[in-house]
Amino acid sequence: MGYARSRERSHSDYWLISAALFLILTGILTVYSTSLSWSGSGAIDKEFYMQLVWVLVGAALFFITLSVSYMKFVEWSVYLYGIGLLALLATFVFPPVNGTRWINLGFCTIQPAEPMKLCLVIVLARFLNMLGDSIRDIRNFIIFFIILLPPLGLVALQPDFGTSLAFLPIAFAMLFAAGAKLEHIFSLFSFGILGGGIPMIAAYYKETGETSGWLVRILSDNAILLNIILILAIIIAVMVFLWFFTRRQVLLRFGTALLVIVIGLGIAVSLNSYMQPYQRKRIVTFFDSEKDPWGTGYNINQSKIAIGSGGFFGKGFTKGPQNALSFLPENKTDFIYSTLGEEWGFVGSFFLLLAYSVFLYRAILIAINAREMLGSLIAIGIVAMFAFHIFVNIGMATGVMPVTGLPLPFVSYGGSNLLTNII
Repeated sequence: MGYARSRERSHSDYWLISAALFLILTGILTVYSTSLSWSGSGAIDKEFYMQLVWVLVGAALFFITLSVSYMKFVEWSVYLYGIGLLALLATFVFPPVNGTRWINLGFCTIQPAEPMKLCLVIVLARFLNMLGDSIRDIRNFIIFFIILLPPLGLVALQPDFGTSLAFLPIAFAMLFAAGAKLEHIFSLFSFGILGGGIPMIAAYYKETGETSGWLVRILSDNAILLNIILILAIIIAVMVFLWFFTRRQVLLRFGTALLVIVIGLGIAVSLNSYMQPYQRKRIVTFFDSEKDPWGTGYNINQSKIAIGSGGFFGKGFTKGPQNALSFLPENKTDFIYSTLGEEWGFVGSFFLLLAYSVFLYRAILIAINAREMLGSLIAIGIVAMFAFHIFVNIGMATGVMPVTGLPLPFVSYGGSNLLTNII
């Protein structure tokens, strides 16, 4: 075991580690800039000092993690998954923090959804590696979905739909790498389209008052959707009954396709019920930020102004007026990229994206060159997790993605996300 550990350390990817260090340093500097008091006292917000603490704790966890073979984490994966689910359930004991349920310890808050993503990657990798080509069997695919659903559902109920969506690209990437049937992967994709698309359409038209169309009325009325689900469920039962006697595969395929629609509609009904007013307003803002320029559209508009005003070289470190005069909300977390774009301009944004590109490229090489499928699957799941966060956060800041509250990896303020990324 000692030899295996030393061999793993000697093969650490220093390009990847260097890119991560650059991003962490960038995050520290940007959080410092957003933490400065512009009252003239020169005081610094406590968030900056907390970020330094998280970096130091993360450094310790980095070396601890590096000293343990990832096979050990695979052995513990079921326990880690169980502990993660219990932590997600524990969030419902505490009152919401900024509209989302976290574990509030008084001196800090913990967001269990962040480490849960890593636990899910490990347990799914173990399951897929154990199955091998058997993942192409529909029954095993259903078991995979059953493993995925509890953490996804619990995070969505917090409610934190943005973070819950991060579980889906992890699942897609790992299924594809494991050799699952494309039709099965497409069915999982359909869950997301139906389950997420219908509530978004319904929310937009409800908030804008444009509910005159028959299709909009159907999609926004849970009673109608439940009746459709019931009718489809009866048809599925008939298909299964006929297949039992005839064994004709076309009946089973048709029933499976209808089941995908039923599950998607079921997710849509749940989201229609639990979606909060502020989340519906965010959806309207995504499609048209001018609908509410001084309300939910304010963040996006100020973010675009900040990035655009940075020009080629930026306003200079701590010199951004949007940041300094507090026009840019959530400038430490959701819109930290906007702060960086304002202060460092196109050049700074380019080097940030270059660091992320190096990080993801080296991580993909690790997945390709892993000594066994298990390690490759873990690496692919983690690559998908990082790529989704990077794409959505920067897309959110530039107005091409809806505001979801996903942090920018290694850069945004926050302990739970930063520690998970470092691990």
